[in-house]
Amino acid sequence: MASTTRKPNQTDIAARLGVSVSTVSRALANEEGISEAVRRDVQRMARTMGYRSKHISGLRAMVRSVVTLVPLANATGGLSSFYVTFSMRYEARRGSAALISTFA
Repeated sequence: MASTTRKPNQTDIAARLGVSVSTVSRALANEEGISEAVRRDVQRMARTMGYRSKHISGLRAMVRSVVTLVPLANATGGLSSFYVTFSMRYEARRGSAALISTFA
């Protein structure tokens, strides 16, 4: 029979460090009000224990979006649609959203 090991959670991290679950939650979310030493300890323990948030964390949590400004056709020799299409495809491959705007 295969053994099933449960994933560590914030309560486990808090118990190992002797801090509250709220402190662990705020440290992992990079909220204010947590000292850098505690934040570092919580994040290190989370990594050590193999903690994985059900939410995307850290830099991956930031919504990646790009604003692309494309000159109107007369300034690009008629290639503005190329730039718009290229930008949208490029950002889609990166998993980002692209906001395209033209200007004169």
